[in-house]
Amino acid sequence: MSSTCIDEHVGRVRKDQQCRVCGETIKKGSECYLYRGVEDGDGFYSLHFHSDCREYSGDWDECDWETMGPGSISRDEIREEMAGGEG
Repeated sequence: MSSTCIDEHVGRVRKDQQCRVCGETIKKGSECYLYRGVEDGDGFYSLHFHSDCREYSGDWDECDWETMGPGSISRDEIREEMAGGEG
């Protein structure tokens, strides 16, 4: 199966959404990164991300996306890793 990006931008969510990386809720009215795509055979889909979660996952490859489900890493862990520090 192949996936094609249709649109990606930063915007505000109209209802609560789940971040694709950390699994936490992105509250209605909050700013988030939105990715819309289409996958052969499965149709259209939308993914929502906190900005730091999107930045963290920006260089993931297909294998990473397949193995990392929402909540596999917490937002606190993401922030810690991005800061280069240890807790």
